[in-house]
Amino acid sequence: ERLCEPVESHPWAYLLTSSQWFCSSVVPMTTSAKEEMTKFWEKNTQSKRPLSPHLTIYE
Repeated sequence: ERLCEPVESHPWAYLLTSSQWFCSSVVPMTTSAKEEMTKFWEKNTQSKRPLSPHLTIYE
């Protein structure tokens, strides 16, 4: 998706003709840290690996 704004709203408007527009690409956000953590624990639970002994203090 591209977002464009009229040249008049841009600080460098005086350098361009009135027919020009500033456009920028919109990039979708990546997954959040919470989603990554959820995926990690789902995968870890499904693998049925035992919890490392040094991590058992957090249970």
